[in-house]
Amino acid sequence: MKLTKFPFLAIALSASVLFSCEKEEPADLVKPEVKTFELGTSNSQQAYAGKDIHIASELVAVNTISNIQVKITQKSNVTYASKWQKDTTYTGVYANVKNTTFHEHIIIPVTAGTGMYDFTMLVKDTKGGVTEVKKDLEILSLSDFTPPVITVTAAPANGATFKKGDVISIKGTVTEDKGIGIVYVGLLREDQKISDTSLNSTNSISLALGYDFKTPTMAYPFDANITVGAAKDMFKDITGTNAWQSGKYYLIVVATNAYGANYVVSPHYPITINY
Repeated sequence: MKLTKFPFLAIALSASVLFSCEKEEPADLVKPEVKTFELGTSNSQQAYAGKDIHIASELVAVNTISNIQVKITQKSNVTYASKWQKDTTYTGVYANVKNTTFHEHIIIPVTAGTGMYDFTMLVKDTKGGVTEVKKDLEILSLSDFTPPVITVTAAPANGATFKKGDVISIKGTVTEDKGIGIVYVGLLREDQKISDTSLNSTNSISLALGYDFKTPTMAYPFDANITVGAAKDMFKDITGTNAWQSGKYYLIVVATNAYGANYVVSPHYPITINY
C-alpha cells in the first residue's frame, strides 16, 4: 500500500501545539490599569498650602477595584519648615466596580511646609493586584487671595416644582482675575444636610464641572441641566443616597481660583421634586 504524505498537516499540528503553549495571562494576574491621570490644576503637579489639590484618574480593572490609596509624603533629601503628610484610603463608590472615575480634592493645611513632595496613588483590586502611580508634587505658598465671582443669569424660580421627565437648568458665568481653578454645579436634597464646603461629585448629583483649563481662564460660562429621573449624571449612576425621590432640593454652584484658593459658593436655588 502506498503512503501519502501531508506536509501541510504536520505544519498545522506544529502551529497548534505552539499556540496552545502561548496562554493568555490569567485574569487574576491582570493588574488595574490607569487610563488617565491628573494631579493639580491643569495637571500642573502643584498645590498650595491652605487650599486643596485636584486628583483625577480613569481606572479600569479586570478584577474589581478593592480600594484606592493616596499618600503624600515629604522627601528625605528636602528640608521643610514644618512636617506634614497624608495617607487616605478610598472605598465607597470606587470599590467593587471594574471601572471608575476617581476624582477627589485633598485639603493641604496652611501650616504644611512648602517644597517638593512624593505623591503616590495605589489602585488595588480584589485579587491582590496593585498598580502604582508616583509623581513629584510641589506645594507652594498661596499668591492669589482674590476670590472668583459667580454670576447666575438663569435658574428655577424659588420653590419651583419638577416631576419625573422635567429638565432642571441653571446658567451663568464664573470670573476670576488670575485664572479659574474649578467650577462645579450640583443638585442636592436638603435632608442630606451636606455643608457647602463638603460638597463634591460623589455626594451630589453633578450637572457641570469645569477644571481642566490648559491656559489661564478668566471667565467660564456654564449652562447646566439634568432630567429628573436620569439614570446617570456626569460621572456616575444616580443611586444610593443620591437616588431620585420626592422632596426639597437645591441647586448650587461652587468655584475656586487656579491656586485652589477662595472656595466661593452661590446662593442655594431651592426647588421641589415630585417623583
